[in-house]
Amino acid sequence: MNKHDGLADWMSKLPAELTTVPLWNLAIPGSHDSMAYCLDTSGDLEPDIPSWYPNLEEVFPGVYKYIIKRWTSTQALSITQQLDVGVRFFDMRIARLPDEDDGTLYFAHILYTTATVLRTFRQMSKWLAEHPKEVVIISCSNFNSMSDDDHQAFITQLMEIFSHTLYAFDQNDLQGGNSNNLPMPPTDATWWTFRTPAFYVDYTTDPNPNVHCIALYYSVLFWLQVTPTLQDCWEKNHQVILSYADQKQAANQELLWPEIDYWKANPKAGDEEVGYGSVAEKRAEEVVEYLTNRLQKEGRDEAKFFVSGLNVTAVEYDVLGDPLGELVKWASDARPQLMQWAIKQQPGPGHNCINILAMDFVDQEFVQTVININTGKENNTGKNDCE
Repeated sequence: MNKHDGLADWMSKLPAELTTVPLWNLAIPGSHDSMAYCLDTSGDLEPDIPSWYPNLEEVFPGVYKYIIKRWTSTQALSITQQLDVGVRFFDMRIARLPDEDDGTLYFAHILYTTATVLRTFRQMSKWLAEHPKEVVIISCSNFNSMSDDDHQAFITQLMEIFSHTLYAFDQNDLQGGNSNNLPMPPTDATWWTFRTPAFYVDYTTDPNPNVHCIALYYSVLFWLQVTPTLQDCWEKNHQVILSYADQKQAANQELLWPEIDYWKANPKAGDEEVGYGSVAEKRAEEVVEYLTNRLQKEGRDEAKFFVSGLNVTAVEYDVLGDPLGELVKWASDARPQLMQWAIKQQPGPGHNCINILAMDFVDQEFVQTVININTGKENNTGKNDCE
């Protein structure tokens, strides 16, 4: 038996009262840059990255890609191992190799991965078929070097791979109506189009302001009706919530969800001189400060997925100052502070409640901690009082 089998089906083992809670009101464990465990040093670097990455070649000729890999590898577990230990949010950075014309897509984090996108998603689909009560949230973003044709071909492939397991963002498009039995809006394509939640109207031939108000009204109604819970997913045999960050390419695709907001702290300049226990610990302090302040001052959007990024980031002077270092050591040094912040949080609909917690180098301990937040086992309150 796999040593991680205990968490492979954790969603099906949640208390009954949590299975009817909207998924954006649960604490869900996720992985940051989920595929950056198989970066390929034999290929090129991504285009449009900070210039200091390729400049490393001048300082460390012959080995600079290995140095980059040490600082940009964010996970140690494969995608199926992450699923086995209970990770349920996946941060997928999609890219196409600029010089290849065969349409193959990869993942990327400065370097490209050896794993292809389609093979990885097929592995995930196979795993889900073996765990029918587990639900995953997949966030597709970046899309470096992808053309419009690449996007449309990729979306078609996603529909084929996950097919009936996709939980639609716009349920009403599939049902041909709405649960409130409201009259359906006109569907004349000459003046009526909308895509929730962007709330835009194509008034190409009829600039009637009443029409625009009706369009916004129905957009809001349709948006409010989509509230995924575990129970709802189980009843519909849906296991995949698929977010596509490029909303232009995803327009009119009712199965695709909009981009999921990822809250991530940016490193502050001058940290190399702080005299702290380690720069990684200082970065962890910055992450905690950023997440705390944003939750308190700005707060989360209700009825919407969002990610709190429990990950530290290395910048140019970190790598140049310690070329033999690696991100995994930083993650280990930063982890105690980040986990201490996490266990003090609570999920729920409140303004300063958390939802998805994503971390580098995820493991069973991290996942179990996040799961326990749902029942109050970590903060010892046994209740949810975030506001």
